[in-house]
Amino acid sequence: MATSQPRNKRYGLASGLALALWLVAAAPATAQVVYKCKAANGVTSYQETPCKRGELIKRIVPDPPPKVVPKPAKEPTAASADSPSPAPTNPPPPPSRSAAPRPTVAYRCTRYDGSRYYSASLNPKRHNVPLYALDQPPPLPPGGTLSPEARVWVEDECEEVPNSEACAHYREQLAFVNAQIRRGAGDANKLERERKRLSAIRGSRCPN
Repeated sequence: MATSQPRNKRYGLASGLALALWLVAAAPATAQVVYKCKAANGVTSYQETPCKRGELIKRIVPDPPPKVVPKPAKEPTAASADSPSPAPTNPPPPPSRSAAPRPTVAYRCTRYDGSRYYSASLNPKRHNVPLYALDQPPPLPPGGTLSPEARVWVEDECEEVPNSEACAHYREQLAFVNAQIRRGAGDANKLERERKRLSAIRGSRCPN
């Protein structure tokens, strides 16, 4: 008749196996190793601490937890792709620049031949002309003489006048050029350049 294991040895094996299964099942992601030990009296046990020397039967290492694969980002659906994007915000308008103040004075200049023009600054022009073109030849140095073919430098004479006088002159000249253009008289290209020049001067120096 075969003898059975001691009751405490059978109990230790069964309870130890249940403990090992419970430790493996309840192990967290970083669970410790479970050691299967067999004591000197023949009792097998499962424990979380290492066995005594010579009692180790097996080291039970739990399986690592399954890796969590991140879900791919959802691609925009056709409805969201077709939806209109928010309208861009219009930048604020640039600060308005105040118009330059209109001049209050002008300069009326007379050439050597008696013709006149107006200028925004006092900057008389100089001309190199033959002596016979002058009504009044310049004074000569003592004992000096000039031949009729001699040329001399003369400077325009300028004086300050109200700006309204210069604007009236520009309006008259512009009206004359426009009339010439309508009649088709003279050089059309030259008249158009003069019209643009007078229009620019009047726009910058005269009130509307």
